[in-house]
Amino acid sequence: MCLIDCCFWLTYCITYCRVTLQTCNSCDCSSYAHSHVHLHPKQPLMWTELWQKHENWGKAQFARDPRSVAFVVAKWVALGGSHFNYYMWHGGNNYGHYAAASITQFYQDNAHLHSDGTVNEPKYSHLGKLHKLVVEYSQVILEQKSPPGVDLLYWNRYAHKWEKGTEQQSYKFVKMKGKRLSILVNN
Repeated sequence: MCLIDCCFWLTYCITYCRVTLQTCNSCDCSSYAHSHVHLHPKQPLMWTELWQKHENWGKAQFARDPRSVAFVVAKWVALGGSHFNYYMWHGGNNYGHYAAASITQFYQDNAHLHSDGTVNEPKYSHLGKLHKLVVEYSQVILEQKSPPGVDLLYWNRYAHKWEKGTEQQSYKFVKMKGKRLSILVNN
């Protein structure tokens, strides 16, 4: 049986709750994916909060470029990720509540949809294209385990020859009859 406080935070429930699904909350869960596959081979690979923005009080806001977000999502799919959530998809206001005297709570306006419901371009369209590709190739992706990444060759201009690198991998998903998908990852 699982303790209540332990189950409340699934990500940190490693030692005490063996029956709880392990998940990741981060800006990039690729290193988590590698360890999770070995530590919990029978559990799905789940990313519950894909952080897109980080705020420190009194500092400038950090907002991720849509290409950066799309890159980590594509890499997650290549590594066998079966689930991910954006944190947040829709920015918002908490009308009727205040953070301090006359200060309205205004949250995550850099999300895919602004707090007023308008789309945040180019993030909305850029990630929408990625989602369309994932859906289009979902049968190819889901019918097999994640293929191992193959290190790609690069031209070593100092040695004047092609060498096997470690900074670029190719993940090739192949269906017996029909579609193929390759995801190229630049680390």
